[in-house]
Formats: sequence, C-alpha cells, structure tokens
Amino acid sequence: MIILKIFYEWCYSKGINGFDKKGLTFLQEYKYPKGISYKRIRLRETYLEDGIVNKILEKLKQNENQISNFSLQELQKHIIIRLCWELAPRPSQIYFLNFEDLLVMKNHQSNKKYYSLDLPMSKKLGQITNGKRIRRISSILGKELELLISETKKVSPPTNAMFVTSYNNHVRCPCHIINRILLESFSFVNLGSIELRHHLAQSFADDGAPIEIIAEILGHNTLIASKAYIKATPKIVEIKTKALGKFEPYHKIINMLLTGEIINKPQSIEKNWVQGIVGMEYIGEIGKCNLQQICPKNPIYSCYTCKKFHPFKNGDHHKVLEALEKHVQLFIDIGLKRNDIKNNRTIIQLRETITAVKTVIQIISQNEQANK
Repeated sequence: MIILKIFYEWCYSKGINGFDKKGLTFLQEYKYPKGISYKRIRLRETYLEDGIVNKILEKLKQNENQISNFSLQELQKHIIIRLCWELAPRPSQIYFLNFEDLLVMKNHQSNKKYYSLDLPMSKKLGQITNGKRIRRISSILGKELELLISETKKVSPPTNAMFVTSYNNHVRCPCHIINRILLESFSFVNLGSIELRHHLAQSFADDGAPIEIIAEILGHNTLIASKAYIKATPKIVEIKTKALGKFEPYHKIINMLLTGEIINKPQSIEKNWVQGIVGMEYIGEIGKCNLQQICPKNPIYSCYTCKKFHPFKNGDHHKVLEALEKHVQLFIDIGLKRNDIKNNRTIIQLRETITAVKTVIQIISQNEQANK
C-alpha cells in the first residue's frame, strides 16, 4: 500500500493522465476499513486527569532545581519528560534528533533567545514530501537542550545525536532504549508516549483545531486519526474546518508554528523588508526577512508562518488580512462552482495564513495594552 501511495503521488506530481487529485486524496487518507479506524480513541477518555497533569508539572519543577547536579543520563530523562509534555513526539522522532535540529534565534537588543525544534516526521520518511517540521518550544526546554548538547559533546567518541546511550561508546540511542527511558521517566504517573499524544491531540481538538492542523502537528500520514479526536470532543458544534481563522482559541495553536519575533520598524528602508502581491493588491513594509538568500516561497503568503519573518509592530497587517480574506473568498467561489471545496488545499493554506496574520495582530494589540 505504501509503495502504491508513493507511486501514485509521483505520477500525479508529473501530471500523468489518469492520476487525479481525487484518487490521490483517497490513497492518502485510506488506512483501515470504515468503522474500525481508531475506534479505540473514540471509546475511551483521551485526556490526562488533572492529578496526573499536576504530578508532571511538579516533577519538571523539581528537576529544574537539581539539573546542575544531573549526570548526562539523568539530564536526558528530564528533557524527555519536558519534550514529550510539550510536543508528544514518538520514540522514533526522538531517535532522529541531531544537534542542528535545535534552532536558536537571539534578539541582539534584549539578548533574549527564542527556540524552535526541527522535529523529524517519522511516519513521513517514505513520502516524497518527507522531512522535518519546525516546532516552537519553550525557553526552558531550549536552554535545557543547549545544556544537553554541551554535555553530550564532551563524550567520546564525538557524536551528532541528541540522545545517546550510557554504554557502547555513547552511540545514538536506539528506539527501544528511548521507549524504555520514556516509560521510566513517566513511571511516576504510569504513562507512555501514546497517552501523551492522545492528550495533546484531544486538547487541540477541544480548542478548535481543524483536522488538518492536528494531523500536521502530530505528524500523521492521513486525516483519519484527527477525525477521531474531533469526533470525541464535546465541542463538536464549534469545531468546523470552515471556521479556520475565525475561532479565537485556535490562535494559540497556530502560534505553535510561528517563531518570528515582532520588532520595531527601522528608520531606513532595507533590502530585506518584505513586500509582495496578495491577489491583485501590492503590500509592503510589513516586516523584515532574516533569510540570507532569495526566498523560494511566495512573499506574504508564506511569511506569517515562517521563523525568518519578523513582523513590524506598526506594519499594516490589517491590510494583509483584508487582502487575504478577499483572495480566499475568490477560491471558495471557484471551488463551489467546481465542487472542489473539500479537497482544495489552496483554501486550507490561505486560511492558515489568515489565522497566522490574526495571531500577529492580536499579539501586537496585547503588547500595546500591556505597555499603556
């Protein structure tokens, strides 16, 4: 089945006759017979009880006060707890992490650091569009990963792996060992990676995340599992994919995909200021791009979900929002005529950008109120 999916995707990308979008979507989302897929998720509670959540937070706080005395292996266990609590990765994703996957951005004015993790998508390794996905992480986790990298570099022989074994010359820690470490790390609450992933996904579903975003954040190959979480939520009426960009709690979810810092607009015009066309409208002076080369992506459309883009505090982001809403409405009208709303990826991408722009506007507004 995997080979068929890869073959069909390749043929579709080459524009070969007989390989259409409808068939590609069917293969991408096919996994189990109807009525069986992820039934176990719908039949059980997928949240962690408040008592368990409090125990995890208390454990993290307790370790923070002792981290300077930790051995390399103790430090790894602590970081696995925090990493799994924030992003809920699979053991295989942890296995593939390297030093360079920790991305650090520094504000030279305040010396404040911002961290992201280039997280491998283990279930996408066989796809043409495989690779890693950037995820924002907390400053605490970022600093602890910096410490882990520093300590790991001291071991011999040299390694590039984020997590290593305590034996066999500190080689990359295999998945079954990582799984054992994870179980030991969460033994105080009797949890594993699966329970943490269910909790994270269900929390996103209840906050209004559409199935596409849940699948993206958790690295799912299809939308089947995401649909299961949404069906399990008590807020089913509020959760509609068409509400993407309009449901306020969703802003904190899309914020997980952003890393660019909001900055003041410089006095002089610089060559790396962002400008471009949205629909048929020119828009400029909305932010600064820190990419040291020509961006291969479409300006403005891709900027608000890019870690290299730094929006200006006084940039005309409302103008961007209005232009994007007009543009997405045009695609909706075309999609309705062609009966292609359900699988129209352009509409989904534009709505993600709209939500990201709204998040930037909201953050700027909150900062202005806080400074009054």
